[in-house]
Formats: sequence, C-alpha cells, structure tokens
Amino acid sequence: MKRMLWLGLSALIPLAAWGANSDMTYPEPDLRQKMLDNLDVIRTHFETGYAPRAWKLKHNGWYLTGAIQEAQAKVEALPEVTLKEYHAIVRDFFNATRDYHVGVRFLSTEMAFLPFDVVHVDGSYLIVSIDRDRLSPTSFPFEEGDEIVSFGGRPVAEVVADIMAEQTGGAHELTDRALSCFFLTFRFGAAGMNVPKGPVTVGVKRKGAERTRAVQLMWEYYSEEVSMPATDTTWANGMYLASQNRWIPKDRPRREIPERPVFQQRVNLPHPELFDKHFVLPLWETMHGALHERKVQRADNPYMLGSRESMLPELGKIWWRSDAFSTFQANIFKTAGGRLIGFIRIPHYSSWGWEAFEFGEILEHMEESTDALIIDQMNNPGGSVFYCYALASMLADKPMYTPRHRMAITPQDYLWAKMDLEFLEQIQSEAEAHWVLGEHLGGYPVTYQMIQFFKDYCRFIIGEWEQGHTVTSPYFLLGVDQINPHPEYNYSKPILLLTNELDFSGGDFFPAILQDNERVRILGARTAGAGGYVNGGGFFNGLGLAGFSYTASLAHRIDGQPIEDLGVTPDVDYHVTQDDIQNEFKGFKEAILKEVM
Repeated sequence: MKRMLWLGLSALIPLAAWGANSDMTYPEPDLRQKMLDNLDVIRTHFETGYAPRAWKLKHNGWYLTGAIQEAQAKVEALPEVTLKEYHAIVRDFFNATRDYHVGVRFLSTEMAFLPFDVVHVDGSYLIVSIDRDRLSPTSFPFEEGDEIVSFGGRPVAEVVADIMAEQTGGAHELTDRALSCFFLTFRFGAAGMNVPKGPVTVGVKRKGAERTRAVQLMWEYYSEEVSMPATDTTWANGMYLASQNRWIPKDRPRREIPERPVFQQRVNLPHPELFDKHFVLPLWETMHGALHERKVQRADNPYMLGSRESMLPELGKIWWRSDAFSTFQANIFKTAGGRLIGFIRIPHYSSWGWEAFEFGEILEHMEESTDALIIDQMNNPGGSVFYCYALASMLADKPMYTPRHRMAITPQDYLWAKMDLEFLEQIQSEAEAHWVLGEHLGGYPVTYQMIQFFKDYCRFIIGEWEQGHTVTSPYFLLGVDQINPHPEYNYSKPILLLTNELDFSGGDFFPAILQDNERVRILGARTAGAGGYVNGGGFFNGLGLAGFSYTASLAHRIDGQPIEDLGVTPDVDYHVTQDDIQNEFKGFKEAILKEVM
C-alpha cells in the first residue's frame, strides 16, 4: 500500500512542477525558419495535388524538389528577413511552373491604378481604353490609338519587360506581355506586386505625330489595411473565396429557370465537391474582385478579361441586336454580298446556369435567320466545366469527344467517390436525378444517363486509388466522354470562332473541343495554354499567404497532345495590328468577313 502511495505521489510531482510554471513561454521559430517551413508545406501540396509535374519536367525542365530548394536557398541568403522579400520568393516559385493556373495570393489590400489601358501591337504600346469619368480630356488630352512611349521617366518597353520578369513565368510570350500590359496601369499587393503611389509622368505620342508629349498623372492609391504578422491567413475555400460572391449587376433581370443547384446548396449528394470542377484563370478572380471592391471595374471596357463588350466594331449593317441587359453582346448583320451573319460574344464561362438558356434562345433566333455565325471568345478567362460543355452542346451537330485528363487524386477523393457512388446507386429515375442535382448543371441538362456517367467516374477514381495511382491514367472528366447535342437548342450552320492569347482554361477547352470535332473554323492567335481543371489550397500561417491555386489535371486532346503550354492553334493565324487599333480594326474585319463570305 505504501509503495502504491509513493508511486502515485511521484507521478504527481512533474504535474505540480508544470502547474507552477504554466505561464512559461516556449521560444518560437524565428521568422526565417517559419519561411522555410512554409515552403515545405507548399511542397507537400504540390506533391499531392499538382497533376502536370511529369509534363513540366519534360517540357520546361521544372522539377518540384529543385524549385523548392532554390526558393529556400534564397530565404537563407537574405541578409535581413522581410515579408516583402519572402512574398517575392514565393511568387517566383509559383511563376516558375510556367502554368497560368498556378498562383499565390497574399493577404493584402494595397492597390493602385491609372484609369487607362494599354496593349502591345507591332512593337508599340497603344492606348485602347480611357475611363473619362476619372481621366478627362483636360487632364489627359489623348485618345485611344495614341502611343505610350515612356512611363515614369523610362522607355515603356523597359517597364513592361520588368513587369514580365517579375509577374510572369515565361509560359507564352504573347500572353505574358498582354498580361503585363494590364499590370502597367493596375498593381495590387494580393499578387505580390510592388504597388506605387504618388505622381508618375507618362510620355505619349499622338497618332501620326513625331513629337512626344509628357503629362503627369497621380496613381489612384489604396493603402494597406493588413498589418503583419497576421493570425489567420488561410482562405475559407482556397482560391475560390472571391468567387463565392461573383458580381452580377443588380439591374440585370434574372430569368426564372427551375433549378436546384446542388453545388451551391450542398444538398443530398454527400460530396458534390468531387464533381465541382472549374476551368478558370485564378488571377482573373483576384483582379476582378479587387477592382469591383473599389468600384473601378469598367463593364464597357472591351479589353478587360471577361468583358461583355467585344473589342470589334460592327461588321456590317445591323438587322438585329441583343438588348443592353442581355448577358451576351449579339447581333445579326448583313454583308456587302447580302448574307446574314450572326455575331455573339462569349465573355467567360463563369455562370449560374441560366445564362446558357439565354445563349440558346439567341442561337435559336440565329438558326432561323442567318447563314453563318461568328463567335468572339477573345480575352476569355474561363469558368465552369458544365457551363462550357452546355454552350458547346448547343453548337454540336453530333456527339463531340471531350479531352481526357490525368487527374491528381488523394485519399479524400477516394472517400468522396465511395460515398457519392453509394448515394448515386440509389437513384432509379430521371425525376430522382432532378431531385438530387436539379434540372441542369450550369445549363447542361441533367438526365438519368448523366447519373450513369457519374457512377462510372466514381468507380474510376476508386479503382485508380486502389491500384496505387496518385495521378490517374487518362480519363474523361466527370465521366463525360462525349457532349451530346442539346435537346432544345442547336445551331447547325458554319461557325467562325475568334481566339487570342488571353483565352485561358475554359477559353482553351471550348475551342479545343470544337476544333477536335471539326465543328468550327478558328481565326486569331494561339490560346494561352492553361490545360486542366484548377484546385485551391491554403494553410494557417503568420506570413501573409492567403491561398494558392494549382492545376489538378493534365488534359489531352484527341491527338494525344496536352493543352497545357501548347494551347489551341487557330486554323487561320491573325494578330491584331497597330493599324487595327488606330483604324477601327479594318484589317481584322476584312479577315473575318473573308472567312464567312
């Protein structure tokens, strides 16, 4: 008994000592060590979720372990550790993948912009849009088509080259330069940019003039509201935090379409996340959110990513046009030869689904009235997989094959697939399918047959994981191997599709599907080459990393070639020229009309 009492008391001695010193503090890792540890966490995310790793090693020589070691060596080499320098190192790691889906967002509200936009054509930097509400002719006596020669006392080409080196990874030069032109007049800390403030001198040469005229402007600056270190810098839902409240103009009438979108309500299906895939440029989500929050988004600027308005002027005498409240800028025009041609702009593929029916109604009108159709999807940042498929289905003249994907999968995907499969196997009719998923997903019709494809997709994920695969063999995303013609809407006549270097993700997949199935002729420039669906990640940290995104699949076209890095090459190559910008796209119009005559 005495021995037991002694053992009990001896066990309490350490607890008593701990209690007496319970206010003691433990030394935390220093800032440099935290940075190194954070990079190891990022490495783990990429080892698990980044699908194109093998392709990037083959195509670009990018190697995950080497890239992380290089970033950590830069941290070790810092003479003084600062968060700004660390953010630049992390940003450079993400950019080095040369992948437009891969990016990091920092916890920052700092932003500055100038109210005009610039594009690069034929070696010159031309003004293409001016917000006259913020920049009147009195303070900025220049016009669209005038050339920016200098910026901040330096040749503008040098400034843009510096932005390219800092903010892009070199995946596709035309795309990188076009993005850098956006960033010339729009900087934001969330992307790891150095944000200027104060005055800046801009040198401008008018159309046809020899002399450059300088004018001083002031950056419209919004200060940093986040102090570091932050206590919680994880995003609630990875990169899609901003997309939870996508902007829809309040004055735009919403069509009453019966639907019960399970992906928004999270009802019935145990894990709808397994089927909630996106082909979208994360940078667009960040830019769009930052601009809209400050109420500086200009919906009428046709050069913005995802703008409703086309940069092209009217192509002929207009016989019909969509109203200003329509999601789509569309018209029917008459050519000099008397043909009626339809025109419709697809600004992006981010949709709640009702927009697809509006697209279908426009196509129905054009099917009755036109001889051919022009689709403008230039400057398209992508969006929802099902919405992209829905619009494609309305243009299909036969079932169209979709790209196959090598998908990164995790134990979570395996568990979700098993739980969803068990649930889907209980659905025995189309009515029950509608009860679970709604009548459509992003405008793509829900049928009992879709449930069979979903079950097959779940079985595929389960089988791949049980075979020990963390990246699957090529398979059709969500089990949709072919896009059937839409049951209600269909355009059956010739189609000309316009693309450019600012078409990303869904903006790559839409033309790839239509070209692979020989449904369209494509005119324009090669697309960006963001070839997979995108996932988001994040983790608790005190270093200002809000979240990041990465490509979770590697898509292969019918010929076996990846879309990633390669994009979609048009059938007819055309690049916008300086004469186009300054003379109402005369050359571009001629090239377009030649194809539809």
